[in-house]
Amino acid sequence: MLKKLVHVGNKQIVLKDIEGKYHFNASFKNVSHLQHALRDLPEGIDSSLIELETELVCQIYEDIFQHRYFTGRSGSYYKYEGLGSIYWHLVSKLLLTLGENIVDFAEKGYEQEQLKPLAEYYHKVKQGIGVHKNPKNYGAFPTDPYSHTPSMMGAQQPGLTGQVKEDFLSRFNELGIIINDGEIYILPILLSENDFIKDSADYLNLTLCGTPIKLVKADESAIEGHWHNQAIKPKRLALKRIPKGVSHELFSRTNQVEKIVVYV
Repeated sequence: MLKKLVHVGNKQIVLKDIEGKYHFNASFKNVSHLQHALRDLPEGIDSSLIELETELVCQIYEDIFQHRYFTGRSGSYYKYEGLGSIYWHLVSKLLLTLGENIVDFAEKGYEQEQLKPLAEYYHKVKQGIGVHKNPKNYGAFPTDPYSHTPSMMGAQQPGLTGQVKEDFLSRFNELGIIINDGEIYILPILLSENDFIKDSADYLNLTLCGTPIKLVKADESAIEGHWHNQAIKPKRLALKRIPKGVSHELFSRTNQVEKIVVYV
């Protein structure tokens, strides 16, 4: 059946990559998704063949991914990060790792359009963190950090400082602040529309080493430096970095720089 699906160009179940290797559809989260897709195959596919080979295809899928073995820290009990628990810290770990890779790609010169699919996955993962859940789903006040939420009770193990740390680091990834060889790079590839304040111009304010930085939505990317000394005119650079000399002023907290405007 799988060979026939590939032959007719159907990609609902398997597809062939550019190296000639075959993969199950990446949208399947578990075998039940695969079973549902098998039931939804078009009429042109022999229904008797589907019925005959569904069990085999599902077994191949389980042999590869073994989802039933990935049940958290425990495979036999149901409360402490085991079966049925949502382990919030692991979601934050995934978010941080994904964000770090996206920012790394941006630093290497990948354009925003190229990184858009990864950024979409990033925001899907972010929606899985407890703070984005309602109290009923989370089992507690959503902004309070907890380790996990078992299926049969509220959130457990409060005071999860590791997750708080990782969520802070993820926010730096979203702002795109990178320090490399004494220079500050600002690559806000992961910002969303909701991050910008709606006004005469869409903008976002933050500070870095005590210096105000204003991110403004614009047609072209650029960085503009403003100094307290009015004799020094603002200088706009068609770059994604704050030059080393200006970066040094920020690091040293000399208060020479009034603000940095980043056009996104």
